Amino acid sequence: MLAQIEPRLAPIEQDRQTRAASEQQQAVTTRAQEILAEVKQQPLFKEHAAEILAAMEADGRLSLHGAYTRVVVPKLGAAQKAQTDADKAAMRQEIMAEVAAKAAAGTVNPGASSAPSMGKTRQGSTLSAFEAGFRRKFGGT
Repeated sequence: MLAQIEPRLAPIEQDRQTRAASEQQQAVTTRAQEILAEVKQQPLFKEHAAEILAAMEADGRLSLHGAYTRVVVPKLGAAQKAQTDADKAAMRQEIMAEVAAKAAAGTVNPGASSAPSMGKTRQGSTLSAFEAGFRRKFGGT
């Protein structure tokens, strides 16, 4: 009896396998489209799409993300370094202009002592407030 049923079930089983394969293929296609949509949002992807594709074709082991990383990331690093260098140069210019403006305004030297003098020694040199107080308290000239 099983011999009579198996030939009749074979087309149903084949249809089931075909549907399962089709559903699996659809799931893979959907996921691939999602990945592509995500990667397209990354910086410089559109500008380097041809290079990314070439990298994937040259190295079959590379995923889309791997190819993007190999092609674009070094360029992003170089662009960021150039921007950082430009920012540093602009900051230096601002600081130098500020220093020059303050120097031209005749500001007091920040390294100079601002302690008032409090007394004189026998030789006539000016004492600092600390030295004068120390000598008053403990004696000395």
